[in-house]
Amino acid sequence: MYVGLTSNLDERIHRHNSGYEKTTKPYTPFDLY
Repeated sequence: MYVGLTSNLDERIHRHNSGYEKTTKPYTPFDLY
């Protein structure tokens, strides 16, 4: 489970799924429920 804050959800998901965030890169891809 991942919990975070953002003002732009689409951009944040894109950053995570594109590997820009080193801390979550091993857990990609992310899906929203």
